[in-house]
Amino acid sequence: LQLFYQPKIELRSLRVAGVEALVRWKHPTLGMFQPSSFMPALERSEAYTALLTEFSLAEGIAFAGRSRHDGHALSVAINLSARAFERLDLPERIEAMTSESDVPTKSITLEITETEVVRDVVRHADVAMRLHLKGFRLSVDDFGMGESGLAQLQKVPFTELKIDRGFVDGCARSKLKRSVVEASIALARTLKMTSVAEGVQKKDDLKVLATLDCDIVQGYFFARPMSEGAFTEWMALWPHLNSAGF
Repeated sequence: LQLFYQPKIELRSLRVAGVEALVRWKHPTLGMFQPSSFMPALERSEAYTALLTEFSLAEGIAFAGRSRHDGHALSVAINLSARAFERLDLPERIEAMTSESDVPTKSITLEITETEVVRDVVRHADVAMRLHLKGFRLSVDDFGMGESGLAQLQKVPFTELKIDRGFVDGCARSKLKRSVVEASIALARTLKMTSVAEGVQKKDDLKVLATLDCDIVQGYFFARPMSEGAFTEWMALWPHLNSAGF
């Protein structure tokens, strides 16, 4: 397993606000596999899920530490399964990792999908609140695909709302998609959460997001997920790409 990193861009300033860490499986003979091809099997096993959580946290936080050492104060978003929140010592474990890598807790965002929030909101709330009190940021991922409402969102101290790519891609040409995106951004603003649009691939969709005052965007329009080495090279080029304008 290894982590790839996709930049998250602050839409108003076009600065790199952080990255999302995405797990990949590099098979010795078959090449690189996307999460959809192995995650369902991994998540059926409690032991494998625990190992994946430990790996993702350790690698993602270590990357954040190396980035700070290189002069980039990047926020790193790490995806966690619902099972990770069943571990009562999770806040203390992650805090120890950030301390070892000299990373502020506020630089780490923990993502959990909306569907999983609805399924186990009561069980998640205690661990999530302790993570929040320690300074970690919490993100509800794939928003719009589940059935959560204000009641569920308010039970967990989320700081970020990620709008599902299925609504973002094509929002400039679909009134329905644009309505969902607009409502999601408005909800995030009302709840004082950061709005993040993922899956941005087209310039006209980006313009819509700018018009709706979305906070952060990510997607193939800017960069695909990449290895740490490739990301370092991309970061060096970004000021030149940025100055060219979008």
